[in-house]
Amino acid sequence: MVHTIETSPELLTLMSETVQAAMQTPLEEKIIALGRCLGRGVRDETMVDAEFIYVRGLAEIEATEVKVMQVLDQPTGLTPEGYAEAHWPGWRRPEILSELPGFGAVLDASIARLTSAGMVKDDGIGRLPPDDGSDTEMWILTDFGKKCLSLLRAVTSNNP
Repeated sequence: MVHTIETSPELLTLMSETVQAAMQTPLEEKIIALGRCLGRGVRDETMVDAEFIYVRGLAEIEATEVKVMQVLDQPTGLTPEGYAEAHWPGWRRPEILSELPGFGAVLDASIARLTSAGMVKDDGIGRLPPDDGSDTEMWILTDFGKKCLSLLRAVTSNNP
């Protein structure tokens, strides 16, 4: 493996970014997930570019963002009677805060970091405002966000 990394500038860069991201986090599951990204890149050089993206995405988040992602991965709440849809299409701020009550002052920053990393998006854009006058933000995980969360969960499910 070392010989493979030494002979490939792309793998050297992937290794460097992986180690740097791992050194800057206290989250064990993130460190292991980062290492697995490096391992996949070494085993299959056609995946190096994709693994760069996963490493960079994982490097952007910490425990606070992971908690928000875990909430967004749950089924959304029921809409009030009379709505066309039975469930909200995404998570609104009040519902997120009911799941994470201590996040009032930091939720916007966490959502901004996750949005910047491509892990969440506002699926409420273009929707009519709800009858209750609340805003139309409907936060959901992107496919990339779901994959990053699954990388982190794979670690915790393998380590009881």
